[in-house]
Amino acid sequence: MPLKTFKKTATKTATILPRGITLVNDEAHRNAPYLLTTYATGQRKRTFHASLSDALKAKAASKRITRAHGIAALAYDRAAHSDVEAARGIIAKTGHDVSMEDLAKFYADRVAKKLTGDVPTVTRAIAQLAEMKTEGIRRSHYHTDDLKYRLGVFEKAFGSRLISSFHRNEILDWLLGLKKRDGKTRASGRSVKNFLSALHNLFGYFARRGVIDTNPCATIGEDDLPSVETGKKGILKVEQGHALLRLIEERYPKLITWAVLRYFVSVRWAESQRFQSEWINAGARKIVIPGWFLDGEEKLQPGSKTRDDWVIDSLDPHFWKWIKAYPPKPGPIESPRPRTWWTITGRLKKLEGAGCLPAWPNNAWRHSFATYDLSAHRDQTRTSLILRHQSPRKLWSSYFASLVDRDVGLSYFAILPLGQRPTGPAAPK
Repeated sequence: MPLKTFKKTATKTATILPRGITLVNDEAHRNAPYLLTTYATGQRKRTFHASLSDALKAKAASKRITRAHGIAALAYDRAAHSDVEAARGIIAKTGHDVSMEDLAKFYADRVAKKLTGDVPTVTRAIAQLAEMKTEGIRRSHYHTDDLKYRLGVFEKAFGSRLISSFHRNEILDWLLGLKKRDGKTRASGRSVKNFLSALHNLFGYFARRGVIDTNPCATIGEDDLPSVETGKKGILKVEQGHALLRLIEERYPKLITWAVLRYFVSVRWAESQRFQSEWINAGARKIVIPGWFLDGEEKLQPGSKTRDDWVIDSLDPHFWKWIKAYPPKPGPIESPRPRTWWTITGRLKKLEGAGCLPAWPNNAWRHSFATYDLSAHRDQTRTSLILRHQSPRKLWSSYFASLVDRDVGLSYFAILPLGQRPTGPAAPK
């Protein structure tokens, strides 16, 4: 049926069209004179179009919607309807039948809720982790300070980012691009591995608490990172070991108990940070390291790394001479913060007679003890019990290539406190 043309008037007359649809040529709207009016569920919707062809296309679209979804569908918001259809198309490609209501609930519970404040930024996340580290189980200064340094580097790059916004490949790219502190050369494989461990600590903490869905570091393996050079174990020369102990005795006397425990007993760094003087029984000439103990605040803390009791009763006699000369005060022994320790090793490099020590070897205390104790006694079972090493055979094979003459091994431990008959090099000036 042809459309009628009217003069400019406020009165509108429409042709008879299918139910719910009317089409009016309204010259009152010069830019869009064609009005399409639809009625559905008691609502009227009006759209103006610039040309008759546009109006007819809109009318045809309305018809298709009516046939497919019923007359009530004309009351829907077209943009929202298009959005829903696009979303359903995406879901259909996955092969799953999921309702839009379920998808909306999932988004509200797992995404939107976190974006509105439950998920912290990297800066706030690091602060929360640091607060947790200072409560409950006591961590060593070395652990907390090293973690603070490495996460601080990460914070400088991503401080304002949400902790939930990281992808595994983004973190891997950042790790592979790390530089040394000089900002020029690439970080070593061991340093990169330590940075990954720190990020594992951060993201793992929030993943375990459900703040983020997964730990993005969990799938980064050793094969993805630069190789760590193992090489020969770095140990101290006899004169370097003696010079180090003498340096601490003269300039850092409060640290002497800590130093002789590291030197003669090879107590691990973390264990030495929480070591209690009561564990040293000079009368019975033995050390008992409990798996757990109550600290000064009556909180349960781990004693040994393995969380079980260890009794060490076959120590070199020189250790007990140091304990007798410097009886430890009751309570936790005093241990150095990492910065103090770096100062000590820096001074050791400059001491005459200490030999060339360009850099402190990794894990030098334990490597030196194991090498010289095995060399002196040729008894891997004895040494493994002191070190609390699980496999004497593996210990022997690990240090076999580093063994020295028996006399050299004995001389490493043959150092006495000042004022007693010296058996090692003279104290450095």
